[in-house]
Amino acid sequence: MAEPITLIEKVKEYLKSGEEAELERVIERAKAKLSGLVGVELNFDDLQVEQLLLDCCRYLYNNASEYFEENFGPEILKLQLMKAVEVMQSEIEE
Repeated sequence: MAEPITLIEKVKEYLKSGEEAELERVIERAKAKLSGLVGVELNFDDLQVEQLLLDCCRYLYNNASEYFEENFGPEILKLQLMKAVEVMQSEIEE
């Protein structure tokens, strides 16, 4: 059975880059940016969150981070709403 592809391998493939040390820094910055935008810690194994992370990495890697929120606003808003509902449901259950 094949081993699952790691996040760094996915980002390397998505960005067509082999600069692993730089990509690791980009991934950490993208994770922090997305978690900050959404307002909660995110599970980057979720496919929707992972795709946003890959796109955020692309913008950061290409020095265009100022355009990420503008171009992915609807996706970010949808994720914010989904996470807010999850938080509200967990509070109701407690």
